[in-house]
Amino acid sequence: MLRMAVIGCGRIAQQKHSEALIKNSDFIETVAACDLVEERAKEFAKKFVDAGLRRPEIYIDYKELLKRTDIDAVSIATQSGNHYEISMEALINNKHVLVE
Repeated sequence: MLRMAVIGCGRIAQQKHSEALIKNSDFIETVAACDLVEERAKEFAKKFVDAGLRRPEIYIDYKELLKRTDIDAVSIATQSGNHYEISMEALINNKHVLVE
């Protein structure tokens, strides 16, 4: 089981990423969701509960999320100008990275 977190819970994450993660929940456990706007992360996490899955933990600081040792990979769905910084921080923290 791949334990994944999503950083950036706006437009694309709310639709495509949540849908793909839920459809692949036999292989991927979405353990955390992070967005600067906490309400967006909560809305994203609710989709998992509605699908009968465990609710991802909510973060507003991606650096705090990346400190977790139980996360294997992150999906970065923020605005493109933030991709490099977040990706590098994730790699430094030994996470696999999928960048939208």
